[in-house]
Amino acid sequence: MDVNALNSLFMEAAETDRRLPRAIRQQKLSAWPDVVNDWHGYGWTQIGETMLRPTSKQIDNYDRALELTVSMPEADRKLVWAVAHSN
Repeated sequence: MDVNALNSLFMEAAETDRRLPRAIRQQKLSAWPDVVNDWHGYGWTQIGETMLRPTSKQIDNYDRALELTVSMPEADRKLVWAVAHSN
């Protein structure tokens, strides 16, 4: 595997990491939904981006990147993931 392929792998792994759900869920025991009196308040005009879930191939590549990370020295691990998450 060459340097460009490793770069692509870790950049994709960082993007997959952003798309994965949080490890700790903050659940509420009970809550009442807010009632909106405007028809546009029900998602017809959605503001913001929709977060897409990662595909199975992206998760496999993420696992591969994690396996490669374990074989690196600690300083290199920190540097590689910091660069990957900087984009």
